[in-house]
Amino acid sequence: MASITTAVATGSGSGSLTGQPLTSAQLTVHSQEVLFEATPLLRFDQVAVRKEELGVVQGRTIQFLRYNALTGSATLTENVDMTVTNLSASEIQITVAEFGFAVAVSELLLRSSFDDVMSRAARQLGRHYATTQDGQFRDVLLGSSNVLYAGNKTRTTLTAADTFDTRLIKDAVELLSTNKTPRIGDAYVCYIHPHQGRTLRDDPAWINAKNYAAPEEILRGEVGRFENVRFI
Repeated sequence: MASITTAVATGSGSGSLTGQPLTSAQLTVHSQEVLFEATPLLRFDQVAVRKEELGVVQGRTIQFLRYNALTGSATLTENVDMTVTNLSASEIQITVAEFGFAVAVSELLLRSSFDDVMSRAARQLGRHYATTQDGQFRDVLLGSSNVLYAGNKTRTTLTAADTFDTRLIKDAVELLSTNKTPRIGDAYVCYIHPHQGRTLRDDPAWINAKNYAAPEEILRGEVGRFENVRFI
């Protein structure tokens, strides 16, 4: 958790600082300000699945279950009992890490500055918090083995002509639909670089987010959709 620490000046000439933590009430207020500043910048966490029913194992590892999809016929026969199928699941383990970042400002600065230092500190910490947290989600996503490259090539055989275009999006949607990948809401979600988004906007089938029938359902950072894919 990002936090703010105040410090008071001691000594006459050295200007050295001794840390003096905020009170619990002040810390709660400023921590909420940091989260408030971070929220508009977060992109990946809004489509992540949150798990709370976690089991703890020895060390810094926690585990949760991923239930497998049910298969088999659902047809019923008159006067015949239904066949009961057991649930099956696989165990997923993740390692816990702790993150934190803090800034220190002196009481002299707080009292003498023409600017609202604490608000500026909260904004900067919020940006750092958002960048760090979104980076964790992004790295997990990029670590997936399900990868599709332009032209059905491999990473080593890509050339400058193999660009992120509408054909690649259609191929990705086809693959996801074939694998019966669940959608997030009514569509898939794709994270793109602004340069990639610039090219997609030239396609006549592109729908800008501001033209949605239900604009209140726009995800943070969403710029438009194409082929049932929402782009952030």
